Amino acid sequence: MNNIKRKLTAKEKWIAVVAGFVIAFLVFGSVYTFRKPSEPNILRIGYTPYLINLPAMVADASGYFEGYKTELINFKSTDAMLAALQANQIDLASSLGLEKVFEVNSHEGAGVLIRPVLFNAFSIDTRSEAIVVSIQNVSIKSITDLNGRSIGTLPATTAVTYCELIAKKNNISFSSIKRLAPDVLLPALAKGEVDALLLIEPFIAHGVTQEIARPLIYSPVAKYVRDPTLIGAHALNETKLKVDENLGKVVAKALGKARDDIKKDPLAAMNKAAKYLPFDTNTLKVMNPPAWRISTEVTDRELQDHLQFFKDAGILTDNKFYRYDVRYLP
Repeated sequence: MNNIKRKLTAKEKWIAVVAGFVIAFLVFGSVYTFRKPSEPNILRIGYTPYLINLPAMVADASGYFEGYKTELINFKSTDAMLAALQANQIDLASSLGLEKVFEVNSHEGAGVLIRPVLFNAFSIDTRSEAIVVSIQNVSIKSITDLNGRSIGTLPATTAVTYCELIAKKNNISFSSIKRLAPDVLLPALAKGEVDALLLIEPFIAHGVTQEIARPLIYSPVAKYVRDPTLIGAHALNETKLKVDENLGKVVAKALGKARDDIKKDPLAAMNKAAKYLPFDTNTLKVMNPPAWRISTEVTDRELQDHLQFFKDAGILTDNKFYRYDVRYLP
């Protein structure tokens, strides 16, 4: 019996040693796994091929989104990009109309709040928006010569409203205001389907370099509507901000640095981000980038004034309660 007992004890000891090795392997293995450097967080950025998206492009090309691996997704329209932002399919939308920001952040919105980090602005000095006419049409020499003629612009409601307000300010009326997709804007002018276009960059520069269009008047929105005009924003999904508290600070810093790079050397910045823009080097050389202001440079009062402007212009209806304190403050 004693011999049997000693053999069992030895077996038990052997089992205990093996079990100890297994436990040690699992414990230290899990610690090792836990301590391994994690992959950088993914930052999904939506953009459209307009120059107002430039800060996000420059920030990405410069590696300014520190600690994040970026995925850039090209959208055909800002409406599609907004839908993706609200559906958590992207984290940062690099160009949303400011009226859309107010609409989403109203009490009757879709429920997913968005926070502007950087605002896109038109001003008289930037010359990044213009009314252009065909280079072949020499009879149109001033804005009053557009009275009774047709004008085309981007499909956005605000673009149509700006055309109406510009006409009203100059005591003229357009025979029609046509909403045109980006890829048919300049061809429509070349074919004579419209007499003029209200454009933003890079379409102005593209029309000039391709000898399709000539600028009739620069900065008409800023000159005749309001100066400066906050037209949109780079905005984050608030749901993602709540999950990742560091995201807002990183994005705000990155976009601020990119904005400063653009102000310092616009051509160098645009060349750095040229892979995102479907235009050649000659077009990039003559582009006029718009102005951008980080969220701390825009006050709630200024946003409230723009909200009232959108209401007065009929872009937003009065039967909703809109929030104007929507900006992200790092």
